[in-house]
Amino acid sequence: MTTTPETPPTEVEQRDLAFTPDSLLQLAVDKGADLDRLERLMDLKERWDKEQARKDFFAAFAAFKAEGLSVTKDKTVKYSSTFFQHASLENLTDTIAPALARHGMGHNFDVHQADTGEVQVTCTLAHEAGHTESVTLSGAPDKSGQKNPLQQVGSTIKYLSRYTLMAITGLAPEDPDQPHPVNDAHVANPATEVNPFEPDTLYEGRVSWCEERTSKTGKKFGAINIQTDQGDVEMTFWHRPEGIKDLPPEDWRTLEKQQVAFSFTAQEKGGKIWRNLATLDLAGGDDPEQWGQ
Repeated sequence: MTTTPETPPTEVEQRDLAFTPDSLLQLAVDKGADLDRLERLMDLKERWDKEQARKDFFAAFAAFKAEGLSVTKDKTVKYSSTFFQHASLENLTDTIAPALARHGMGHNFDVHQADTGEVQVTCTLAHEAGHTESVTLSGAPDKSGQKNPLQQVGSTIKYLSRYTLMAITGLAPEDPDQPHPVNDAHVANPATEVNPFEPDTLYEGRVSWCEERTSKTGKKFGAINIQTDQGDVEMTFWHRPEGIKDLPPEDWRTLEKQQVAFSFTAQEKGGKIWRNLATLDLAGGDDPEQWGQ
């Protein structure tokens, strides 16, 4: 059996091979180079590898951007005459992380709190070749509403995480395709509307009363009334939301006059629209953008 000999490298290929840090380092080892020369070649290789990793990172990032990702504002905040929408951290990560992974990239957050209490969040993009790029933002703990110290820090961390992730990826959330039916005139004149409230929307108000009731079939459920600038909202709930999950019914009276952020779902039954309490945040306060984070 006749084997075809490998074609020897051309002169150009030999020259290119000789000028790579790996080949130079191997050549130096083969010729018994001294330690000083080997260290210089190792430094050269390290700089070479870093530059190659940087090029690989930006090539992958360009491919990531070419996907043309779209992030939609999925959270709605309504407070007095204020109405706006923003993209939640969950929505951002669910959209961005898979796209980064397709190009050998990923992101992570590093959190630090200074002795002064200021919270710092750094979002880092890393490529499989080893290069990283970071964006850092900082802010004070969010003391709005009735948050405890841990909730204040957690709220700021989530807020800064959203904005550092958007900054490092160069993405800006878009408004939903369908405009929200509520406008400034609606908020300013709620009396002109039969129903100024929309389901799955975050509102702010003060609890008028909260009590346990019994249905015709003997089942226990909760009922709550919350005063807002748009009017009173009365809702029922069969399962206690997170905000009062551990509060027994006999203590629900303690909720009266508390400032809260809330949302509800709507269900048509028997020709009537029933509002079912979905979320109740006892930490709702002066900064509505932080609610529900």
